Amino acid sequence: MSVREWRFRYLVRESVANLLSGGWRTVSLLVILMSVVAAAALFEAFSVSSILNRDVSLIQRGRYVLRISPGVDSPSGIDAGACARVAGQGGVLSSGAVLRSGLYEVSSTPGVRVRRISVTPGLLETLDLAGPGSAVIVGAELADELDVIEGSAIRLVVAGSTETLVVDEVMAHPSVRFPEANRAVLVTGAPLGEAADCYVEAQPPVFDEYRTGIVALESLAAAPPTVSGLVSVEQGETPGDRYARRPSRFASYAAAAVLCSLVAVSLQVRRSEIGVYRASGSSRPAVFVVLCSEYLILIALAVAMAADVLVIVTAEAGMYAESIRHGLSVLVTTGVLTAAGTAVVAWAISLRMDVPRALKDR
Repeated sequence: MSVREWRFRYLVRESVANLLSGGWRTVSLLVILMSVVAAAALFEAFSVSSILNRDVSLIQRGRYVLRISPGVDSPSGIDAGACARVAGQGGVLSSGAVLRSGLYEVSSTPGVRVRRISVTPGLLETLDLAGPGSAVIVGAELADELDVIEGSAIRLVVAGSTETLVVDEVMAHPSVRFPEANRAVLVTGAPLGEAADCYVEAQPPVFDEYRTGIVALESLAAAPPTVSGLVSVEQGETPGDRYARRPSRFASYAAAAVLCSLVAVSLQVRRSEIGVYRASGSSRPAVFVVLCSEYLILIALAVAMAADVLVIVTAEAGMYAESIRHGLSVLVTTGVLTAAGTAVVAWAISLRMDVPRALKDR
């Protein structure tokens, strides 16, 4: 029976009938196909999610924040006014300075000393410490120790006299960019005189240019200052570097290779069944269409089921849309590669089928 005699739609119907009559064989093969495809997609999704989460964590810790300190040979500190003006440079998001820092005794609790840090208003935004407009901010840990809330008064003994500070804001969470603030009182002041350090948050595209001095910051000190990143990032630790070397980049190819091998084994197991087709007069192209249609239907169903698994798992894990997109990309790529490989395997088996030997295996 040739392809001309047995029209294409009947060949596809034969494929569907084979799948329906396959029983547990069909179900088992479908589950295995779906599991491999879903595993590859989830591997990629979780790998990309891990990279994104690490990048977000680094940004929260100050990945693009510069710390500018007086140079070793500098006769003076950082110019606080110049530090404030850096915020007007291209690619700079914000800037602020630490003016002074010292330990002072709490007048109401003799023997208890707290750190008072004078800062410029811009530092609150740069180091993500508090909202704008707050003049006195208390770190979360110190607030618990002293049992103070917004509106409470803290009295410190400064140079023999008492300084009363009314708390405008208590930090809701411990600071990751400026840990010293967690057990300190921050008092904002005008950017005048010298500062101990200047902090600058830059946009990612220009961060390295400022850090390496390719683009000069406004003159901040009498001598060249020391410029460093707030967070130390080793070479190869950028999101692009980690993405380029992630193991899951080969997930589609590995999954497709496994699935094509599985299809080849399945077809070898069915060689007696294929031999019956050939012995009954079916041409090689007809057998190829029947076999290929069967497995392509299974692959399509497996990819669709794997997509459902991917969406459910990633939604439960609260992943970024970018991670889900990468997982779906692996699904599609794996499906296409497996379909192409299946067609090659099915055609090869159709061509090389030894009908008499296949029938002996029945």
